[in-house]
Amino acid sequence: MHSPDPPLRIVAAVKSLTYLVFFFTTAVADASSRMKICVIAEPCPATYISGLTARIQILLKHLVEESNNNDVEIITAEVVHPNPPSEWHGVPIHYTAGIPLPNYPLFTLAVDYSAKLWRVIWKMRPDLIHCTSPGVLVLPAILCARVLQIPIVLSYHTHLPVYVRSYFPLGINRIAEFVVWRMICVIHSFSDLTLVTSSQILEQFERRRIPRCELWQKGVD
Repeated sequence: MHSPDPPLRIVAAVKSLTYLVFFFTTAVADASSRMKICVIAEPCPATYISGLTARIQILLKHLVEESNNNDVEIITAEVVHPNPPSEWHGVPIHYTAGIPLPNYPLFTLAVDYSAKLWRVIWKMRPDLIHCTSPGVLVLPAILCARVLQIPIVLSYHTHLPVYVRSYFPLGINRIAEFVVWRMICVIHSFSDLTLVTSSQILEQFERRRIPRCELWQKGVD
């Protein structure tokens, strides 16, 4: 069940999202320690404009500029932008292969056939992985985290059951919605922490007994 005040949140000087870093690292004794954090995001937070990328940009800026200069790297996909940047505010960006999403030509869907995600994480060996969900890179991110025993946070942004219910033909949409919910439950059961962007989604996740869920408040002070 959701707990509003987990006992491991002991670093009072670090605000908002920074508690994630300490929540999963028992070796950190004070706020002066540096950490290696890998942020996996779809779509690209440096080129695509959306509520999801805005949150990721705030998180990245906070981790780098306000949280002891942590070592942060991004894994994403971008094939639409003619000249995607190699870094964002000093944070290195690693690009996997991708394709434009049908019906959403500005959105790049990751197709990591070269295992770029695995190679970057293997070389970096981060202390924490943060991956956006839903997305193609979620499954390899979870598998990589489990194999290398790295804590992983999933942040859930696009509520797929609503889209399936609205756009699939009547009758089929209920079956598809059930299947999507089962996928969400299974995937997020492997996360050490799931962040959701609204109290309504949090309530739905808890009703379906998805463990270790928290509400990601808007913005960072």
